[in-house]
Formats: sequence, structure tokens, C-alpha cells
Amino acid sequence: MALSFRSAASGDKISGLRAKPGRILVNNASGGSVNLTFSPPGSTGYGVTNPTKVVPCAAGAITEITLLLEYRDATDGYNIALAWSATSSVTWAAVR
Repeated sequence: MALSFRSAASGDKISGLRAKPGRILVNNASGGSVNLTFSPPGSTGYGVTNPTKVVPCAAGAITEITLLLEYRDATDGYNIALAWSATSSVTWAAVR
């Protein structure tokens, strides 16, 4: 299976997760750490907004991240939004 890496950009989204979690590989070729933030929509059973998940991606490393189904946004076609702290020299690939 050949991976297709994309340059990280503001507004990145992942689609296609239906019944099971997926994964993403983040290649951070920059000189500093980059954070990838997921902001799951909705609320917990206690009525509190779902917490964000921040994943640090070390400089010069590839980080593998599991995409939980809870990250999907039903109001946006079940896409998962990717929020980067920086995008320069950062690429990513979805693994199905």
C-alpha cells in the first residue's frame, strides 16, 4: 500500500471513517515540535463539552495517531477536523 502524504494546511479534514477508528501518520520535518488538536463535537453524558485532544508531534519524527470515531462531526459529513499549531514542513497521510 502506497501512502499519499499531503502538506499540512489550515482547514484540513479527514473523511471516510464509518465503523472503525482509522490512523494518521504525521511527518514533522520542521525544526520544532508541532501540536495536532482534535476538537470532538457535542457533549459528554454530563452535559459538558467534549474535551479537545492535543497530540504533540516531535521535530524530525513521524507520529502515528489513532483517529477515534468520537472525533467525527455529524454536522460536517462525519469529517474529522485537523488543527495544526504550525504547518511548515509538516505532511500527513491517512491510513485506512
